[in-house]
Amino acid sequence: MTAKEYSKALRFLFIALLLELDRRKIIKIAKWKTNRMYLREIRLKDETLAVSVQEFVNLFDECCYGNRNIDEASVSRWFEFYALQKEKPV
Repeated sequence: MTAKEYSKALRFLFIALLLELDRRKIIKIAKWKTNRMYLREIRLKDETLAVSVQEFVNLFDECCYGNRNIDEASVSRWFEFYALQKEKPV
């Protein structure tokens, strides 16, 4: 974030969120899984969480695969979402 590399920050944040969801046993991380597969797993455990994660996945895909620019405010918003997830018990 301090280097203003928001796309890289978003990638890091996305991976951190997946790791957190794996820790909480909402998903099971595997190299061969797609983001869509992770969303299905999340939806089975928590529909409300899945709605937010779907929005995050869409942004991630647009930025990391579609070269969409992202700003600091957007990354900060998703960092707050991630921080809330970290606070939840296993």
